[in-house]
Amino acid sequence: MITALGAIFGFLGSLLPQVLKMWQQKTDQAHELALMDKQLEAQKVTGSQRLDEVREVGLSDETVAILKAAEPKLTGVKLVDAFLQIVNSLMRPVVVYLYFADYLIIKYATYKLLLALPGATWEHVVTGLWSDFDRAMLGGIMGFLFGNRSMGKWFDRKT
Repeated sequence: MITALGAIFGFLGSLLPQVLKMWQQKTDQAHELALMDKQLEAQKVTGSQRLDEVREVGLSDETVAILKAAEPKLTGVKLVDAFLQIVNSLMRPVVVYLYFADYLIIKYATYKLLLALPGATWEHVVTGLWSDFDRAMLGGIMGFLFGNRSMGKWFDRKT
């Protein structure tokens, strides 16, 4: 009996290192798999950051190219260059003035049309003409014009 038990324990004893080796190998493979997953995640994040960086560089290069293309080209003739500079600097204000004149004409025509309606008084017509849209437009324009000027002065002072 002892001989049989000794043989069984001897046999099982010889299997034990193999079982421990297989368990260690499984644990190592699970660890390597987890490590590879973390490395893949890190590569994805790094790739995403690199892609964002490339996009930002591309956008800044594009902005520089647009600004460079928008620079006035000098002809070498002082009178022509001065005229082109004046036209270039007046373009935005003239467009704003024309838009504002168009807006006033439309509002005046609407006022006249509404005033011609039976029973309309000028108080009702004027209060009806000044809508939420008009307030939003005026606020947006004023905010842009004066906010742009204020921010420009503030940033110039900071640099």
